[in-house]
Amino acid sequence: MKRKKTELKYKKERVVFSDVLPYEAPLIFSNRHFYGFLVKHKIRIESYQLLWDSSMSDGAFESLKFLFGITADKSAGKISIDKQQVKIPFAYKIAHKQNKFRELAIIHPLNQVQVVEFYEKYKTLILHYCKQSNFSIRRPDKVACYFYYKDRLHEQLLGKKVDSKEEYLSEYENLKSYFSYQDYANIYKFYEDYHYQRAEKKFQKLLKFDIQDCFNSIYTHSIVWATLGGKEQAKHAFLHGQSQKDTFGDHFDNLMQKMNHDETNGILIGPEFSRIFAEIILQKIDKDVENCMIAQKKYNKTDYECYRYVDDYFLFYNDEDTKNKICEYFSLALKEYKMTISDAKTKLYEKPFITDVTMAKLKVDALIVDCIQLKIKESTVTDETDPAVEIDTVETISTDDNPKFKKEKLLEYLQESKSLYINPNTFIAKYKSIIKESNVEYKNILNYSLARIAIKLETVLKQFDQRFKYFSYYTKHSELLTPAEKKQCTKIKTQDERNITSFVCAILDIVFFLYSNNKRINTTLKILSILNVVILYFKNNYMVTEGKFIRFSNTNIEVVFKKIQDEINLVMQTTPFKENTQLESFYLLLALKEMGNEYGITQDTINKYLCLEDKDSKDCKWNVLLIFVLLHYYSDDEKYQSGRRFLQKVILSKIKAVDSMNRILSTELTILKMDILTCPYLDEDLKKRVLRLFGITDSAQVRLILNYAKKQQSWFIKWIGFNLNYEINAKVSQEVYS
Repeated sequence: MKRKKTELKYKKERVVFSDVLPYEAPLIFSNRHFYGFLVKHKIRIESYQLLWDSSMSDGAFESLKFLFGITADKSAGKISIDKQQVKIPFAYKIAHKQNKFRELAIIHPLNQVQVVEFYEKYKTLILHYCKQSNFSIRRPDKVACYFYYKDRLHEQLLGKKVDSKEEYLSEYENLKSYFSYQDYANIYKFYEDYHYQRAEKKFQKLLKFDIQDCFNSIYTHSIVWATLGGKEQAKHAFLHGQSQKDTFGDHFDNLMQKMNHDETNGILIGPEFSRIFAEIILQKIDKDVENCMIAQKKYNKTDYECYRYVDDYFLFYNDEDTKNKICEYFSLALKEYKMTISDAKTKLYEKPFITDVTMAKLKVDALIVDCIQLKIKESTVTDETDPAVEIDTVETISTDDNPKFKKEKLLEYLQESKSLYINPNTFIAKYKSIIKESNVEYKNILNYSLARIAIKLETVLKQFDQRFKYFSYYTKHSELLTPAEKKQCTKIKTQDERNITSFVCAILDIVFFLYSNNKRINTTLKILSILNVVILYFKNNYMVTEGKFIRFSNTNIEVVFKKIQDEINLVMQTTPFKENTQLESFYLLLALKEMGNEYGITQDTINKYLCLEDKDSKDCKWNVLLIFVLLHYYSDDEKYQSGRRFLQKVILSKIKAVDSMNRILSTELTILKMDILTCPYLDEDLKKRVLRLFGITDSAQVRLILNYAKKQQSWFIKWIGFNLNYEINAKVSQEVYS
């Protein structure tokens, strides 16, 4: 994919963009405004001292104290936080496997600032300890100097002429990670790489295995063992009076404990810094295993090849004795760090090295090529190139003096028979056959399938649009055409509109059928990405220097948007709400809101989905993300007035359910209290009640905090000015796993 790179100009605090939040957080949730607050007021942590700019306004300072749960004097410019470090992370669950879930975590804002300090202080050592293993294929390589973004794609869907730079970059800080990674940012790239293919040439067998419940199994003190030469060396040094305090490993161990309520067993799942923590430990294990093999005169790249992506291992070999030895050494090394190999996920392959999932993906690729087509003059034209490469050659509409924009081109198009082709019933039947024949589950290939459909959809729309925009332009500028040409032009544009509308509705049939078989957060985000493309294309007109002209008639827009509304309604009606996995389908409400209030779903549908019949607010164990997604969707719309009132009761009940001492420690309640204050859809009386529940009763202090909240507008939730397109692009850039 062709992408531009832009040099990073952000300060060390950019860590809070890239390395502290889980990928699966809602699109309306980010650290952008929190980052701005930290930078503007020079808020930082140094040696367990929280520092700030003492010239900050009283409102900002009172908000700082309320955010971090501290008592301090503004003029002092600092305060010790040694006793305030321990916080309770906000853990929320998402669907993972059949009847199983994965627990993700967001850490407290105070701990996030600590991570900024830790990265700044130890970035060189992090890189050092992540370069010990010859097996690792995803590791921090250097501090990132650039970030990348898709080039020109969505601006053209908006119907605009593309400028040389993306204007929104100044507002939407789309940062992938603090470090750049070597060698593979995503595991699917390894399967397509020369190293994998070369290993297949050299070796007859492949053993795939991973670590059982890796992150939950990690003992935080083991980071000290890994960075001081091993468990025995670390214990020997301790017994001989050599202090491990204030070492890199000790500081990392302490940080991971404090942000996890002083827990030493298991580390938080979701943030990038947790993957770095695990990487350092696994680097040491890799190195120990390789050294054991060298002692047996068995060498990596010669007698075997071993690769590790996070906690997934790929062992290529010929000799059974070599395989048995390396597996034995891994078992022993992992046991020393309180981890084990997962027997259930250990699989052996012989040449050719192709898994059931890989075979299924190849069949899906062929199915997409066969069933989703752009036809010209009765011949089928398929596009196997990356759509981002094609974008640079797509003609953009400017004025009629543009040499690319001539009547001759229109006349050429008038002679061309061009149509979009898809048969959703055939596609779905063949897709189900692929699942059955390949012996895979929907979840194994669903995200891949949706991503490939999204690429194909964008490509086909771009190709078709080259002709469609000519007819749109000349239909408006009828003085440039003869009566016969005008009549033909109008007829073909009308046919093209219907063709595109039918094609997109068929695509929606397919993607929502696929989604119905496996509703997970990552899958929902893939669906949102497809809906974003469709909404952009149908919602926006062509823009030219002299104004705009209509791309689609209201009738065709309504057909497509009503189709999206109906499909999301069906999802809400057929998906049982689960207390342990609350968010999977609710993210789709963001697409409905993007289309406009007239395409919303009813309060009754939402209530039925949430099983609210005769339910008291105290019984609703909703997490803060669900509360805010609902509140963002309701906004100030009158038809959701009863829903907003119920949410207010849920909010107060949620806070009261936690004892006053733990309210300050709770990350979830910290997020809740801060964004309640900035929410424009809640009245001031509720905000004052929330402040009282957190011990803020002084009228002057209340006024300062509320006034600053109006100025701040957002802490973590984007209440006003949310843009689905920009947020989808920002989210896609942060995806770690395929």
